[in-house]
Amino acid sequence: FVGITFWSLMFVDRELVLPKALDPYFPWWLNHLMHTMIMVSTLIEMMVAPRQYPKRSRGLAGLSTLMLTYLA
Repeated sequence: FVGITFWSLMFVDRELVLPKALDPYFPWWLNHLMHTMIMVSTLIEMMVAPRQYPKRSRGLAGLSTLMLTYLA
């Protein structure tokens, strides 16, 4: 989500996310590394470490318990 949102805004208007005045302090390669590698590493993790999710009812019960505990 971060990578897609950042690069979409960057293509629309660069000044919204990273003004040109910051170029001397934040080089283009570092910006590219930070916002592209998050997408690459996520895709690699999805291929290398598949997840087993709980049944829907158990997942919703756990989530509801966590939310109610947090709100209490």
